[in-house]
Amino acid sequence: MGCSSTKANPGMPGSQAVEKSSQELRLLDEYSVGVTLGEGAFGVVSVCKRRATGEEYAVKMVDKVETPVEAIKKEADVLQSMDHPNIVKFHGVYYERCFVCIVMDKLDGGDLVEGLQRHLKERGQINCMDVVHVAYQMAASIHYLHQRNVVHRDVKGDNYLMDRKNMTDKQCKVVLTDFGTACTANPTDRLSSGVGTKIFWSPEFFDRDYGQKVDVWAMGVIMYGLASGRFPFRDENDVRNKEVRIPKRVHPVCEEFIRKMLEKNEKLRMSSSEVMSHEWIAGKFGKPVDVGDKPVEEPGDRDADGMAEAGVNDGIKERRQELIQRMNREADVRKGNITKKQLQNHKHKKFVVADKIVQGGKASYEWWSEDQAKKDKLLDFENLATAPKEDLMDLAMFRKTLVEHNIDPNQFGVGKAKGIEQLAKEVETGASRLMLDAQQHKKLVRVVDIVVLKLRPSDGSRLLVEFKEQFPDGRERETLRLPGTKKEPHENARHGWQTSERILREMMNMDPSMVRDPR
Repeated sequence: MGCSSTKANPGMPGSQAVEKSSQELRLLDEYSVGVTLGEGAFGVVSVCKRRATGEEYAVKMVDKVETPVEAIKKEADVLQSMDHPNIVKFHGVYYERCFVCIVMDKLDGGDLVEGLQRHLKERGQINCMDVVHVAYQMAASIHYLHQRNVVHRDVKGDNYLMDRKNMTDKQCKVVLTDFGTACTANPTDRLSSGVGTKIFWSPEFFDRDYGQKVDVWAMGVIMYGLASGRFPFRDENDVRNKEVRIPKRVHPVCEEFIRKMLEKNEKLRMSSSEVMSHEWIAGKFGKPVDVGDKPVEEPGDRDADGMAEAGVNDGIKERRQELIQRMNREADVRKGNITKKQLQNHKHKKFVVADKIVQGGKASYEWWSEDQAKKDKLLDFENLATAPKEDLMDLAMFRKTLVEHNIDPNQFGVGKAKGIEQLAKEVETGASRLMLDAQQHKKLVRVVDIVVLKLRPSDGSRLLVEFKEQFPDGRERETLRLPGTKKEPHENARHGWQTSERILREMMNMDPSMVRDPR
């Protein structure tokens, strides 16, 4: 059950990042992790506080299952090599069992999309002159990358963070983050990978033949969004063929600035150095300019829905939060907050275990005789002793487990649906995996692997049963089920050994080393 972890040395250049041994400090040894700031396809960003100083930072926790470790390490190395006021500052990387954790500066203003939506809701359309400083800082971050022969490939409003909520404040600092798609590319290199966010793709990006200027195009999309509250293009056809329409209220110099970044011909589009030298930010940055009355709003000006990305699937969110909770629990064990004495529940006839996921929840366990378990029809004891190793799991127990995961067993075998016996066999053999669609109630979209433990003492005289569950609000219910839970994707698939150890240690405070498989 040990969890290996290494940390890159923040003092070394990105290309020379080194990994310390598993005996070195882990993320939770140096930081405490707090509330979630946001989620995306990559993983979770949370607040973290350095234990030694109390200073707050942000930690990007990238799931190893969803992203290859080498790709995460590459992102950390790129970010570690950066040193610019408009690129988020790197403070360290930690290689945990389930996550790679990248610690960065924490900015309290949210991202540009949130800032735009807030402004439209509270004060209406943004005057383009009020975000010249934002444009300058975005351009500076991209120009810095291109000077170092790095292309970001996922420049968008969501990836620019602000140090305050009001982006029109002239002191508002903006930094570029999320370097998961960044790669090395000099001005003459051509790239072909389809990465990033398509709504920000330039024509050559769709051709899979592009260079550094895709970042300039993406900045043009952001600037159009700040000026109009919406995306300039809906799809590839728009990107290739639609003429950009700039609202009449936009200052002519700003209009030219946006059009030159959204030039469909890559050769004619401005480079990052030309963006930096454009009159809109080079000649007017920080200087008040009289552009007349407040801009007149046009239809849809207060609707910035088009500038927001779709949220993360709720099922993925739940799984990530479980992984974070597990990392916290493992830190407690490592630090001695959970003692060996607390892992001796097998010695007691009855014991109660606090729910480590749902604060305030409890589960009660009791060792039952076979007669008692048989009387309550917990297991099919007639076939229990003689069933082959790979035979079908106990159907009654399988039904109970499905119910606990919000799946109605009575819906199987109806119409064209598979029968529950067939489903049980598929799950037992690993042929299929079930999962609830987070968007549609009780819709099965893929498999959930469930590991259920039949725990007996060496003489085989008793069976461990969870007989009661207590909810955080004090309500109780009888459960009468075997200890079990879902298998996580990173855990071994054949017999669920890693899941079994997790059930024993984390759910029941029992030492896994004392349990052996009778097969």
